[in-house]
Amino acid sequence: MLAPEGFTVEQWRVLRALADGAGHAMGELAAALRITGPTLTRLVDGLADESLVYRRQSVPDRRRLSVHLARAGRARLELLDALVAAQEEALRASPEWRALARLVGRSVEA
Repeated sequence: MLAPEGFTVEQWRVLRALADGAGHAMGELAAALRITGPTLTRLVDGLADESLVYRRQSVPDRRRLSVHLARAGRARLELLDALVAAQEEALRASPEWRALARLVGRSVEA
């Protein structure tokens, strides 16, 4: 569902992690997303090239960089989140989801 927007799940996960507005160090972000540093660097570079994220030097330690969600990134994230929510809703309405929910003993809405 993200491919028509030119996005991957990994890129969406990076934007989602940055949505709190706090800015995150690359190492912290890599650990939170459970991806390698080089993979995260590649993802952030691509997102920065599209002006969806930006890097900022830390004030207390100018050697550290934090990654932040840009205004354009927030707008794109809203669109992507809507697509993901629609897909999740469609999945929850499917007979397969209901059957699986019965098997694990959970509510369909869970």
